[in-house]
Amino acid sequence: SLRIPAPAIVAPLGLFALAVPFVTIMPEYAPPGPVDSLPDSATPLYARFDDIELLGYETPQQRYGPDDIIPVTLYWQPVEQSDLDYSMFIRVLDPTDTIITSVPSYPGYGSLRTSTWEPGHIYPDYYPVRIPDDAIGHWPLRLHVGWWKFPEGFSLDPVDTDGQALSSVIFEGGAFAASDDA
Repeated sequence: SLRIPAPAIVAPLGLFALAVPFVTIMPEYAPPGPVDSLPDSATPLYARFDDIELLGYETPQQRYGPDDIIPVTLYWQPVEQSDLDYSMFIRVLDPTDTIITSVPSYPGYGSLRTSTWEPGHIYPDYYPVRIPDDAIGHWPLRLHVGWWKFPEGFSLDPVDTDGQALSSVIFEGGAFAASDDA
């Protein structure tokens, strides 16, 4: 019979168990790194929220249905170093500006605090926005983006390139189509 000493089995398994969090889990929660410029695939869109600029976004302009995920990447650039960690949101709106769904989050799903952002760097921020499975109708998808300070609740009002107040920052995100039949 073949006899393998216990340490010869336990040592590799122990090393494997120690490596798994660093090799598989940590990369999934790593904050997104900055990019040098807005990619060609991004749609330019400017709005400034206090000391954070929105430079553009990426989302496929396609047709979505109930329970589909809209992949949204926003490109943020801090103007100056912030002492505060702001929260942001992406909302899906219907034609009457009713909120269909909302994704509130810190940037990078909490892994990229705004107080760590370096001025002048562009930070891509990806969010999978799920459409509710009970949504019905046919309408253009509109995505509303904003910032606020959690838990105090004050919002950061957006302005355009000239410093003029914007009522909101909304952009097109494709189309939604679902039957009214149950």
